Amino acid sequence: MAHELGHVLLGTRDHSANGVMVMRLGQREIAAARRGELLFVGSEARRIRAEVARRLQFPDELPLAQTESGASAASPADPRIQESWTGWSPSCHWPNAPRASSGG
Repeated sequence: MAHELGHVLLGTRDHSANGVMVMRLGQREIAAARRGELLFVGSEARRIRAEVARRLQFPDELPLAQTESGASAASPADPRIQESWTGWSPSCHWPNAPRASSGG
């Protein structure tokens, strides 16, 4: 859950080499989670705190989002952002997760 909220608050689909935002949990991350030590890396934590503070200060504004290059986009409605989320599936993180259906 923290990983997915990280994507929302960071405004990106990017993953990191360490911590909560790794693409797939390995033994190192599982062991850290058991010890209560699986954290966001420093830069991620700072960006998340800043985004939460911004949302608290301006609750009626659309959240800022970033393109995959890290450039800020006007809003989540920006087609570059929607395109970057197309095809997302939990299976990228959890190989045994059920596939999202494409039916309506």
